[in-house]
Amino acid sequence: MAGSIVAVTSAGCLLGGSALGDRSKRAETVGEEAANDLVKHVLHGGCLDEHAQDQVIIFMALASGKSKVRVGPISLHTQTSIHFTQLMTGVCVT
Repeated sequence: MAGSIVAVTSAGCLLGGSALGDRSKRAETVGEEAANDLVKHVLHGGCLDEHAQDQVIIFMALASGKSKVRVGPISLHTQTSIHFTQLMTGVCVT
């Protein structure tokens, strides 16, 4: 059993929170953990949660002009995505 929750910010950003459950964990606990995960992302003030930020790097690199996105702490997946995107495209990601 897994729990997930999504919020739409006043700026139109979609942020998500999730939690994994198991047979010994009450559904209410899974829901609370998912909500706490969402609150963490909202408090970072970004437009992408940690699970989505790595997904947009290649699109930003391939877009014409300069791309910007506000995120919370950079995840290891995002660091990996940046690394390989820079290798493949030659763009500079800061």
